[in-house]
Amino acid sequence: MKLSQRPYPDLLAWAAVRIAELHGQSFPENATAMGVESEDGEILGVVAFHSWEPWNGTIEVSAVSEDARWLLARKAWAAMFEYAFITCDCQKIWSRTPLKNKRALRFVKALGFTIEAILPRQFGSDDAVISHRFREEYYSSVAPNLPGSDFRNSLEGHAVISCDGSSSVAA
Repeated sequence: MKLSQRPYPDLLAWAAVRIAELHGQSFPENATAMGVESEDGEILGVVAFHSWEPWNGTIEVSAVSEDARWLLARKAWAAMFEYAFITCDCQKIWSRTPLKNKRALRFVKALGFTIEAILPRQFGSDDAVISHRFREEYYSSVAPNLPGSDFRNSLEGHAVISCDGSSSVAA
């Protein structure tokens, strides 16, 4: 498994058609994404980053997969957290998950997210579970493997999407 090198609009489109709560809508224009794919190029899962509020240091993530193998992509998960906490300089990542989606709730818990609130009928007839992960919680769980080298080296020569949706090439 590896981080996908596909253009982020393709990853966002792949994710949007698989997230029922979007009701056929796409992610906001300034959203970006990271994907995990198999060695033969099959997309296994995507994490979309959206609703970035730099003034508050927060970003929302939405994740979807069609293959449980993507949970084994530890370097990809480290890249996701480092993108949010380093590139976007966020102090908090948050997610909203349908209460009826027990599989997704187990997934966010496995990633170290903490339930913050439940919003009644946020998804029509279903409630939304709001979960978060703070930067200091993440880094205390991965120390002494401090962020940087693996993530930055994996981006060398590839397009890097900033948190506002613009892109550049990593040196």
